[in-house]
Amino acid sequence: MTIAETTDNKAEVLPALLARPFQLFYPSAEDEVAAYIADDGLRDAVNVALSTGRPLLLTGEPGTGKTSAATWIAGRLGLDLIRFQVKSNSRAQELLYEFNSIDYFRASQIAATAREPAPDKGDFVIEGPLWTALTAEERPAVLLIDEVDKAPRDFPNDLLFELDRMEIVCAERKNYRVTSKAHGLRPIVIITSNSERRLPEPFLRRCIFHNIELDAATLSQILDRRLKLTAAYFTVDPLFRNAAQRAFFSLRENPLLQKKPSIGEFWAWFVLVAATPAKQHAVIEVADNRAPARSLPHLSALLKLSDDIGGLS
Repeated sequence: MTIAETTDNKAEVLPALLARPFQLFYPSAEDEVAAYIADDGLRDAVNVALSTGRPLLLTGEPGTGKTSAATWIAGRLGLDLIRFQVKSNSRAQELLYEFNSIDYFRASQIAATAREPAPDKGDFVIEGPLWTALTAEERPAVLLIDEVDKAPRDFPNDLLFELDRMEIVCAERKNYRVTSKAHGLRPIVIITSNSERRLPEPFLRRCIFHNIELDAATLSQILDRRLKLTAAYFTVDPLFRNAAQRAFFSLRENPLLQKKPSIGEFWAWFVLVAATPAKQHAVIEVADNRAPARSLPHLSALLKLSDDIGGLS
């Protein structure tokens, strides 16, 4: 369905929207684990991190599977996943714990008015994701610190002690120490970065490092898994699939592009084009050098800069 094809009958619109292939982009956790592609380098890095107890830092382009790697690790080990999404205004303290000063101040005023003892500050501590991971019982937890490079520069440096010792000191609870030593269950910490900026050297020294790269073989494996998951919704002509991959890598290798398309953008574009035979044929024409790259359908799903789209020949 497109805007040009819609009718005045609104009853026809909703089913069409609900049936659109975009709904296929978000598989269940079980499907995500089953579909994840982990090469030998990633598996080795995970095993080293598990053996040493150090955080695993995963880098790579957006859409290469860094976040999904944490889901995969947790799923393969049968462990709970705790996720902390880093934002531009995130503070390291949020990962550890926060003190609810507003509620404490209000409770203190009420206690003072009633001539009662001041409330215990410890009762107003909000435990953060790392605290939760450190106090896991029976099984260790997997803690994902996602997109750490988006945070202010001090964020990684403010976690050096906690990530090194896997310990939190809570001043509001009379310097109470939160540690995994009580249960012997050191959490598995996965940290991702899109490499938008360089991380501090002291932080890097505390991590096991792996960069996830995208190549033709990996993309083919990813497509194999995803197409199995979506086989009930649509099938793909092998000729088109091969052409789509070649067109995608041709764009990525174009030195004039300021932003290369990622695997996430490729999958969104792939599903869109696969829905229409004429558009599949257009991709095949481009891949076989019988048509210019600018004639690829739905370029706005692949390229996100107007200069890149306008500069294609």
